[in-house]
Amino acid sequence: MSGVQVPAVHYDWAAYNKKARWASYWHQITEVLAIGARSCLEIGTGSGVVKRTLTGLGVDVTSVDIDGELRPDVVGDVRALPCETGSFDVVLASQVLEHIPWVDVPGALSELRRVSRSHALVSLPQAGIDVGVAWSIHVVKFFNDRGGSLHIGTPWRHRFDGQHYWEVGARGTSRRVVRELLARPFSVEREYTVAEMPYHRFYVLAKH
Repeated sequence: MSGVQVPAVHYDWAAYNKKARWASYWHQITEVLAIGARSCLEIGTGSGVVKRTLTGLGVDVTSVDIDGELRPDVVGDVRALPCETGSFDVVLASQVLEHIPWVDVPGALSELRRVSRSHALVSLPQAGIDVGVAWSIHVVKFFNDRGGSLHIGTPWRHRFDGQHYWEVGARGTSRRVVRELLARPFSVEREYTVAEMPYHRFYVLAKH
């Protein structure tokens, strides 16, 4: 299908599901459950771990992906979701929006808002370096297992690498700029970095 950037083999179990990525999965699953969602639209099938886990926990998950080879429930583009308005309690887009040009992101966010009843969960890649890997285990527990790390952005623009058009923290798409963009169609309830996977930055978004 036109627009496919990542071949299915990219999600090979051993190569893709590294230990740190499981921490990112944990946050996706935990945030969906914390919202109390009974239905979820997962944009980007990935390895399927999140959908299988949420389904096993009683959440009705519908997957959508631009690549039919990944066998999503629905083949579609995040910029024009083939779903009815208000179809899902929460929409989950983990490591998805960076795969479309920055100019297209506002429209994609509008689509996330349109098909969601209450919330959207977004995670994005961060450009830059990490100067603090994670808080101590006691501090992690204090912050309800969400943890944190000190991440410094880069003064350079992110160059399209065949997959990512942009990343949080790069020139032109700083953390402030990205947050302001997300805050147009949503209220940003929470924003944090995954301690075990600092490359992933999470945003919990609520409809106004």
